[in-house]
Amino acid sequence: MDASMRAAIAGALIQAMYQDAKNWIVGLGKHLPILEGGAKLKRFEGPQEFWQAANAGSLSRGDSIAIRCRPSRFGPYLNSHFVSPIVGPNLGMRLGPPLIGPNPMFAIMANATSHLLPVGLSPQVDSGVQQMTLYPPNTTATGFLSILPMARDLVPTVPALVSADILPHAHWEVWLHGRAEFLESTTLVAMGLLEEDYEVIRQAGRIWFVDATNEDAKAELIAEPLELWGGLYAAGHLEFEGELPVQDVVEVFASQAQAAGHEARVVQNQAGAREVSIFSTGLRIQVATDSPFYAFHADTDFVHGFGRSRSAFDSLVSGTLEALKQLCLAKGTELHNPLDLDFTYTDSAKAYSVMRSGSAEAIRDPVALALRDWHRQRSQRSKGDSS
Repeated sequence: MDASMRAAIAGALIQAMYQDAKNWIVGLGKHLPILEGGAKLKRFEGPQEFWQAANAGSLSRGDSIAIRCRPSRFGPYLNSHFVSPIVGPNLGMRLGPPLIGPNPMFAIMANATSHLLPVGLSPQVDSGVQQMTLYPPNTTATGFLSILPMARDLVPTVPALVSADILPHAHWEVWLHGRAEFLESTTLVAMGLLEEDYEVIRQAGRIWFVDATNEDAKAELIAEPLELWGGLYAAGHLEFEGELPVQDVVEVFASQAQAAGHEARVVQNQAGAREVSIFSTGLRIQVATDSPFYAFHADTDFVHGFGRSRSAFDSLVSGTLEALKQLCLAKGTELHNPLDLDFTYTDSAKAYSVMRSGSAEAIRDPVALALRDWHRQRSQRSKGDSS
C-alpha cells in the first residue's frame, strides 16, 4: 500500500470518528505555538516579560520573538547624574506623568523625590541599522531617577538594533518582530569593562537584546504615538585661576533661567555638600559649592515638540556659559575652559564619545553601548564568510 492510499484511508477514518474534525483541528491550532518562517515565535507582552524569560533561562540565542513595545531612539547613557534629590518646593514642579501607587505615602514621596530619567538620541550604528530602546507599550515616561528603588524600577527597557524601515514607527505601540541575541564577554571587555563586571551583568540577565535587522524583522502597528517624557541633561565644570565667588556664580545661573522665561527659585541644601539648586517648573539647575561643578535638567516630551524643547534648553545652557565667561572677565579671573561642557544629552555624537572615553562605571547600560561593536563584528564575519 503506497503513501497516498494510507493517507486516504486515515482521512476517511478521521471523518468517520469525528464529523467536526475540521473545526476541532482549527480550534486546536489556536493553542499551538505560533510558527513564523518555520520557527517557533515567542511573544512577550512587554520588556518585563522579556527579562523574566531571560532570567528564567527560557531564551536561546537566535530565538524568533515578538515583543509588544514602544521603540524609541531616545535611551539612557549615564549611570549617575548631578541632580538634586527633590523636584522643588512643591510637587507640581515636575512635568510629565505623576507617579501613583496603592500606598498614598509612596505616591507623595515618589513624586517629591523622582526626576524624569535623562535620555539622548542613539546615533546611527551603520547604513540601514539603528540602535533603539524598547519601552513598555503603555508607558508615557522613559523612567525615573529617584531615592526610592521602586520608582527607579518602574520602566523596564530592552536595547535593540532595528532596520531602517522600522524607524518611521518610533514611539508607536507595536509588535516588534526580531531575534533574541546576547553579548559575549569579549565584546564588553573590549570596550573597557572587566570580566568581573561582565559576570555581574550576566547574572542579572542584562546581556540580552533584540536584533530586528534580519529579513523577518518587522513592526506591526497597534496604536499611534503617545507622549514620552524624559529629561534633557547637561553637566560641566569650571577650570580657572583666581577667585570666583559662589554667590556670583549662582546669580548667573538664576538670572539666565529668568531671562529664559523661568520663575527661578534658589534653594541651598544646609547639610552634606551644601549644593545650591535653582528650581522652576520643568527645570532644575544644580551648582556645587565644594567643587566647580554644575548641571542642568529639563523635563521634555520627546514625542511632541522635542525640537522646541531642545532649542530652548541649548539656548539656556549656551547663554549661561557665555555669562560665566563674562563674569570671569569682570572678576579678573582666567577661565581655561570657556563655553565648554563635559556632557550634554542634546549632542548624541559628543555624548557617545564622552562615554567611550570615560570610565565604564559611568555607563548606565553597557549593553546598549556595546551593540555597535557587536554589529561591527557581525558585519566583519559576514564579509569574511562571503569571501
